[in-house]
Amino acid sequence: MYYKLLFTSLMFFFLSIDMLLCQNTRFGITGNVGLSKIDYDLGELENKKDKLRLSSNLGLFFEKKLKQKSGLGAKLLWVSLKGETEVSDIELFTINPETLMREPLGSRTSFTTFHLNYIGVPIYYLYNTKKLTLNAGIQTMFLINASSRFREDVFFNDEAPRILSEGDNNFEFKRIDVGATIGVSYALSKKLSLTSSLYYGLLNVDKNSSSSEKKNRQITLGLNYYLKK
Repeated sequence: MYYKLLFTSLMFFFLSIDMLLCQNTRFGITGNVGLSKIDYDLGELENKKDKLRLSSNLGLFFEKKLKQKSGLGAKLLWVSLKGETEVSDIELFTINPETLMREPLGSRTSFTTFHLNYIGVPIYYLYNTKKLTLNAGIQTMFLINASSRFREDVFFNDEAPRILSEGDNNFEFKRIDVGATIGVSYALSKKLSLTSSLYYGLLNVDKNSSSSEKKNRQITLGLNYYLKK
């Protein structure tokens, strides 16, 4: 199923290249850097932060004008997403054998980092003004590889923090993600435009999702260079 959907999406993109011979089409190269995070739902756990990390995407885009100010577009992207989740102030304690009461010893903080690489295929509707272009659509993402690591720091009372443990996580990620995408671009010249986009993943990408959910988020800023316009 994964390979069939990937093949279908890629075929859709490349077959649309035939339309480049028609009028009112443009295509080019896009490169973007930005921030991403993995929205890691751990239930009602307190003191959790999903931190933004540097991310990027690079690829090709194709757009066809349908009416005077509107059209359709598609992209083929290499998408690199990163994120970090921190859970802080997890209490460490011991039980007093005489009073059977908890006595605090310190606290523990855990860090989980993620790095996921995808092939992304956004398909979108666009609306043009003189220099400004707005777009919105759906982006399908096909996982190429993924990695995740953890680290736990402990803070004992009146002592400097130290690493308790660290290593690789054994998380498994679903091979397909689908999300909403919106964007805006501003023409700097006939060949170059400044562009920004937001990707909001709608699916839980955690393959073993019985106790948690993970969803992709990314915002980018970059440039479009038109090879044909």
